[in-house]
Amino acid sequence: MMTAANQIAQNAQQAADDYVSYEYLTVTAAPDRNAVLADGYRAFGWELQDADSRTLRLRRARAIDNKTELVRLQRRFEAQSAQIANLDAAPARNGRIAALSLGLVGCAFLAGATFAYLASMIALMIILAVPGFACWIAAYPACRAVVAATGRRAAPTIERLYDLNDDVCRKAHALLR
Repeated sequence: MMTAANQIAQNAQQAADDYVSYEYLTVTAAPDRNAVLADGYRAFGWELQDADSRTLRLRRARAIDNKTELVRLQRRFEAQSAQIANLDAAPARNGRIAALSLGLVGCAFLAGATFAYLASMIALMIILAVPGFACWIAAYPACRAVVAATGRRAAPTIERLYDLNDDVCRKAHALLR
């Protein structure tokens, strides 16, 4: 016959056996990368708790096997994901730099043309104004060309990094089994 004290002790032991302690992780990323990151973190034992346009909130049980190896693989996944994000942003960034540089050079030519006009040097003004306007006009096509060229150069590297991330996630998932 069980006494009330024995029953309470048994219930407490059972509750202690059912207890799961969690660790939490918040990841901030561009909205178009959230799905890829959520899938990747799932391979490391993380469960998606909440997500908004720029933030993923994840949790996983603290008591998991091979945690050291999982953390090492997760860091590799995060580093490769950061490289992918950087390479994805490179075409727009490089195109913007090219367009702004051409625009700035055009401004310098037009500033020289303005000073030449003020000094009544009409021939020099025309000589400086033509390349100034040409730089302004060429900024947009140069931006488009740089974006296309950088995107073509980055595409194979991005694909290779996605493949590497896939391998890392497969290894991590295998450790969780």
